[in-house]
Amino acid sequence: MTSFRSFLQICRHVSTKPTKRFVQVCVIGADTPGGQMTALLLKQNPAISALHLQGTSRVESMGVDLSHFDTRCKVESYYDMDSVAKSVKCADIVLMMGLNTSENKMTLAKRVMAEGPRVVKLAESCAKYAPKAIIVVAVSPVSVMLPIVAEVYRKTDWYHPGRLLGSVAITQIKANAMAGQYQNLDPQMVHVPIVGGPDLDCAIPLFSQTVPAGMSQKDSEKLLQQFRAEIPNPIMSQAYGLNRMITGIALGLNGDDAANVPAFVRSNIISTCCHMVATVKIGRGGVIHNYGLQKLYKYELAMFEEMCLQLKLREEMASDLVHRKDKCTLPAFMIKEIEEEKTAKLGIIR
Repeated sequence: MTSFRSFLQICRHVSTKPTKRFVQVCVIGADTPGGQMTALLLKQNPAISALHLQGTSRVESMGVDLSHFDTRCKVESYYDMDSVAKSVKCADIVLMMGLNTSENKMTLAKRVMAEGPRVVKLAESCAKYAPKAIIVVAVSPVSVMLPIVAEVYRKTDWYHPGRLLGSVAITQIKANAMAGQYQNLDPQMVHVPIVGGPDLDCAIPLFSQTVPAGMSQKDSEKLLQQFRAEIPNPIMSQAYGLNRMITGIALGLNGDDAANVPAFVRSNIISTCCHMVATVKIGRGGVIHNYGLQKLYKYELAMFEEMCLQLKLREEMASDLVHRKDKCTLPAFMIKEIEEEKTAKLGIIR
């Protein structure tokens, strides 16, 4: 009887003890400047056991170079015709990087058309070859690209909103750095809650609720004007933020109870838009808890309502791009913009 009780205690200890997993990360578009810098940081990340680099033939030399790092992370390169399918297999986290073909001066519709069709194909491959992997979308504009991935996954049997995350890397670290420098605090000890969208033009940093010390409305509005300014070439800042985000996801996959990350995710908080930035808790299967929306002041609530309408329009753009009947034709939002440009050239005011 005593031996049987001892056996039960051992079984309970084994079943309740968190098991350590080996997290494998695939970087799609690793040959881009942002992908190279992100791969450099992920290779040194102790939470990552394997790194799959997908891109052009340049990723082969990258893989050879990174393999000389004396870290436990193994590096494999994929650059042939079936590189996407081979690289995402066995991956726990798939990171989609942009090709940087669009410029910030381009209109939103043109930026979506520059990256959107590629993202659709990548999402189809991920849904087919890595249906249970966590997808992190870091292709700008994230507020359109993540809904595109979600619409593609809805056509399959593997749609799980808790496994589709949009990157808030640049937005979060820029807000933290600005608040820390303004208050003469260590930016690593500062956290600014973000609501709204994931991009700089649609995100709302709540400087009034900055931890450890909030700011007045006057200071918040002053910092918000500086926050809207575009970063000329955010390669290193994006890589730093993505490495932090993937670290949190990897810890969550390993069973860490404190694996909380800010992300652009599916949300049911309001009916205006389906996706919103929030702090979420990561578990073994993806997002297991959404901490929701913070209490907003009156001036913050006005900005939030405006941004929700913008997010709704961007979700409609994603739906038009994915659900168009003929892939050779332009989506409705692009046709509308072309007509507006023609009207502007003719000098006609309607």
